[in-house]
Amino acid sequence: MREARLRWFGHVNWRYAEAPMSKCERLVVMGFRRGSGSGVNQEIKRAGPDKDKKLNIMRGFFFWLEHLTQQDAFQPWEDAECLRTLPGSP
Repeated sequence: MREARLRWFGHVNWRYAEAPMSKCERLVVMGFRRGSGSGVNQEIKRAGPDKDKKLNIMRGFFFWLEHLTQQDAFQPWEDAECLRTLPGSP
């Protein structure tokens, strides 16, 4: 089993530099963090039962996903103004 996995991994290393996975690997190398320390996760937990606030956080997260490839992409869940939900907002 290990030999088959290593054989598969070998062809992955031969791909061209601009392959989609290469871009992800560069993000990891540049310090992109994963795991339980996620700011989005913490903000959603802090929102508690407030569905409007959770929706606002998720909208910001998807905005961030769209702009992730830009260096120093804006992270709306870390901005107090973006986390504030306006009464009556759709």
